[in-house]
Amino acid sequence: MSKTLTPEVAANDDIDYEQAVQQMFDEMTKANEKMEHDQEEIERVKAETREILARLKAA
Repeated sequence: MSKTLTPEVAANDDIDYEQAVQQMFDEMTKANEKMEHDQEEIERVKAETREILARLKAA
């Protein structure tokens, strides 16, 4: 992961911690969705590779 989860909030007494936590939660959710998508792509490529290898062995 190239970016660290860091909420962009001002350093003063009015920091809205709930908003900061929600922002971090949203970023983690997006990262999880991306990981799931990436895993689906990995599984698709693995299946495709196995199919190609099976055809090569059969030839």
